[in-house]
Amino acid sequence: MKRYIVIILIALAKIMSSQVSITAGSYFQNFGTANISSWTNNSTFPGWYIGAGTHRGYADITLAVNSFNSGGYYTYNCGSDAKIGSRGSGTASLLYYGVVLQNNTGSTIQSVKVTYTGYQMSLAQNGAVNTINFEYITGATAPSITAATGTNVPALNFTQLQNSGVSGANQINWYPCTQSSASITACIPVTLTNGSYILLRWKDVDDTGNDHHMAIDNVDVAFDLTGGTCVTLLPIELLYFTASLNKQYVDLIWETASEINSDFFTIERSTDGLMFEPLISKKGAGNSLENVKYSVIDDKPLSGISYYRLKQTDFNGSFTYSKIESVSLNTNDKIEIYPNPNENGLLKIATGSSNQYEIKLVDAIGQIIYEGQSNNPLTELDLTAFGKGVYILFITSESNNFTRKVIYN
Repeated sequence: MKRYIVIILIALAKIMSSQVSITAGSYFQNFGTANISSWTNNSTFPGWYIGAGTHRGYADITLAVNSFNSGGYYTYNCGSDAKIGSRGSGTASLLYYGVVLQNNTGSTIQSVKVTYTGYQMSLAQNGAVNTINFEYITGATAPSITAATGTNVPALNFTQLQNSGVSGANQINWYPCTQSSASITACIPVTLTNGSYILLRWKDVDDTGNDHHMAIDNVDVAFDLTGGTCVTLLPIELLYFTASLNKQYVDLIWETASEINSDFFTIERSTDGLMFEPLISKKGAGNSLENVKYSVIDDKPLSGISYYRLKQTDFNGSFTYSKIESVSLNTNDKIEIYPNPNENGLLKIATGSSNQYEIKLVDAIGQIIYEGQSNNPLTELDLTAFGKGVYILFITSESNNFTRKVIYN
């Protein structure tokens, strides 16, 4: 009897400590060429795990519109190059997938550099911005894929790249694997003694808005054994980025103190500060240790409030964002909202005209919580039904596009 108990305990120990043994300075995982119809932790790909939830097989992205709406884990058929990923939706509200690595190099790993390619596999009808968050967990024993706490590395998060172009309830349009992808890389300042473990995982939450399919591939991990592999160099040292109204145009100006492998800049514009579209591109300086000043003009700005941000892209495809700047362009229709911030819950909207206006109120996660119309010069909107918080108010007419943040406290 004791013999069987020992055998069972040994088997359990092997299951609990299943991981990729790191004996050299790098690790690479490509998810192959076959359609992956089922998944077994630490077997489909050694050291790779998914959390609680359903693996729904592989999705055929050659279909323009499909029925892969259910939340869960997926693998994606990209011809000769498979991806793994997920769609957080419904009961599949918190999805984890990742790899457990053990340092068996005989030395202390001084930092870890992670590079991977993120893919937006589809575009859902609407909803909040989808982001796959990257986390890591270290320990003397192998961390669980569903461990409650992990350390987020924002530079390794993958945020959707497309946000328009589909209509119809619950419709999903596929993207070719080469259309909506980005190479993402960053260093993790973590020390791993010999024999210790690190879990690298991607977390997909239900953004409550008809989420997209998101996936990863080509995971490349470099281990710093000498203090030189993972030297953290910022791609650019941005001194400032400004957006300012110049008569009927918007001047967009930024300056860098240094640039490393800087390929190009992109100005992105938004009407709500959430969903951005590329507007103007500008070639970067490549490698420079001198101050470089850039300027472009938005010669067709939107009426009302517009939001701008600067995206910098490296030669390897990785990118970073600046802080968001806003500009307000007045039109013939003068719109005022008050009181804002608001304490009694009654928001007054003064348009000064009897033109027909559409009113839309969006909450902090991008859900539309109120839609209505008015042609009254003064309209009152009751916020008490929505609770205290921060909202985005949209007012549109034939001649105006008004956007304003509303604070109800």
